[in-house]
Amino acid sequence: MTDAVAELIATCNKMENEKKELEFEMDRSEKRMGRAEKLVVLLADEGVRWKQTVELIAGEIERLVGNVFLSCACISYFGGFSGQFREEMVKEWV
Repeated sequence: MTDAVAELIATCNKMENEKKELEFEMDRSEKRMGRAEKLVVLLADEGVRWKQTVELIAGEIERLVGNVFLSCACISYFGGFSGQFREEMVKEWV
């Protein structure tokens, strides 16, 4: 009889340890899941931001040649002219 009780106590202790391990694993998995969900949301937001940045850069690339032309023209021709004449030249170039 004492052997049966000792065996039941050992089984009970073993099951309590398994329960604690499972609770620990469950808690850790829930925390991981929460962090994963947060990461997915942040990555989705980041994807939107990247898409906007790509569109902005594409527009800047389209205007690059004209901007370089205006910059070079301003550097080359602005030296000896008045502000009003400079504004008129830029309007004409644009």
